[in-house]
Amino acid sequence: MKNRLGENIRAYRKARKITQEQLAEAMNVTLSAVSKWETGVTIPDLGTVMALADFFAVSVDVLLGYERYGENVDRVVQNIRGLTGEESFADCAKAAELAIRHYPNAFPVLYYSARMFFLKGVKGHNESDLNRSIDLYEKSLELVSQNGDPMISARTIRNAIAKAWVYLGEEEKALPILMQNNEDGCNDHAIGFLLACMEGREDEALKYISRALVEVIFKMDRLLVAYGNVYANRNDIEKTLDATLGLLEIVDIFRLPDESSYLDKLAARYLAVAARISREMGRDEEADLYLAEARKTAARYDGAPSNKMTHTRFCEGADGLPFPIDDLDATAAEEVETTFRKDLKAKPSRLVFERY
Repeated sequence: MKNRLGENIRAYRKARKITQEQLAEAMNVTLSAVSKWETGVTIPDLGTVMALADFFAVSVDVLLGYERYGENVDRVVQNIRGLTGEESFADCAKAAELAIRHYPNAFPVLYYSARMFFLKGVKGHNESDLNRSIDLYEKSLELVSQNGDPMISARTIRNAIAKAWVYLGEEEKALPILMQNNEDGCNDHAIGFLLACMEGREDEALKYISRALVEVIFKMDRLLVAYGNVYANRNDIEKTLDATLGLLEIVDIFRLPDESSYLDKLAARYLAVAARISREMGRDEEADLYLAEARKTAARYDGAPSNKMTHTRFCEGADGLPFPIDDLDATAAEEVETTFRKDLKAKPSRLVFERY
C-alpha cells in the first residue's frame, strides 16, 4: 500500500483554505514541520496523525492515503457478499473473520461482515452472531468516511444496529436509535411497529403508523403514475390502463365512504385517465362508466374540498399527518374534463407531499 500522507495533508489543507502557518498553529507545531510533512521529508508521529485526521474530519486510513480499496479487499468483499447471498453462513463467517484480521480498518470489510453476521444471526436465532453484527456495525461507523456507496450512510448503519437490537429482544435499546435517526419520518413505520407491540403505548404508535401509512399511499401513487407514464411513452396502452386501475384499487382501500378527502380528487383523475384509455382502445361503454364515476367522485370532492389526511381509513384522529397539495388551479370536476380530453400523462410538478 502506498503512503500518501504528505500530499494528502497539503490537499486537505488547501480544501480547508488555510495556510501552512494556520495549520501549524492549529497543530501546535512549527511552520517548518508542516512544510516537511507536505514535502515528505518527515512524517508526523501517530498522535499528530490522529489529530490531523480529526482536524480534517477524515479517517486515519484515508489521511495516510492508502489506496482506497485494493483489489484484494474488493475480492474479499465480493466473496463475503457472494457467500451471504448463497446463505453459506458458516463459510462466510470464517472468511469474514479472516478478512477483518487482515483489513481491520477497511470500511467495506467491516460493513458487509456486519451485514452477514446479522443475517446469520436472524437465520440461526443466534444471539452471539447478532451481537457480533452490532460490534462490527459500530466499528464501521468510525470509518464511514471511506464509504462511496450512496445507499449506505451513518444513518442506515445506525438503523441496522437498531434492527439487530430488535432481534435480540432489546426494543428499548432500538427505539431511541430509530427516533434519533428519523429524518423526514423515514423510520415512522419501524417506530410505530415497536410502540404498537409495547403495552400501553398504542396511542403513541398511532401517530407514527398513521404518518407512515399516508406516506406509503403517496409513494404508491408516484410509483404507479411513473409506471403509467413509462407505458404511455412506450405506447403500451394496455399496461397504462393496468397501472391506472392499480392506483384506483389503492385509493379505494383507504377512502372513507362518508368523508371527502384528497383521495377522492386522486380517484377522480384516475377514473378520467381510465375513461380516456378505454376510449382509445375502442371500449366506449367501459369508458362511459369510468367517466360517469369520475364526474360523480369529483363532485363529491368539490362539495367539501380538503387536503387533510385525517379523513383516511386508519388515520382518523391522528395529528400532524403529512398533507398533499397540487399545482392545478382547477376544481376536481374541471380536472376530470381536461384529463379526459388531453392530459393522459402526469407531470412531475403536479403533486407535492409535505408535513405539517
